Amino acid sequence: MKLALQHGKKPVRVATVFAGQDTEAVAKARGYFADIPPSSPCVALFKDGELVHFTARHMIEGRDPKSIATELIGAFEENC
Repeated sequence: MKLALQHGKKPVRVATVFAGQDTEAVAKARGYFADIPPSSPCVALFKDGELVHFTARHMIEGRDPKSIATELIGAFEENC
């Protein structure tokens, strides 16, 4: 995420919640995409209150940071 946020286009607001640490914040965050099974870690991108991009754990594991950042930068370019 840090690599992607160093790119030109990025979300106006960024928030982080940690599963197992702040259960209330995690429950609220998951409420925004309740139709998607819980995944930790994950990245969710919203535009005008709608979920427009979601990267689940299985899409993160085994990938290098640069390839994950490239995917997120693409989502930022398209939606931010």
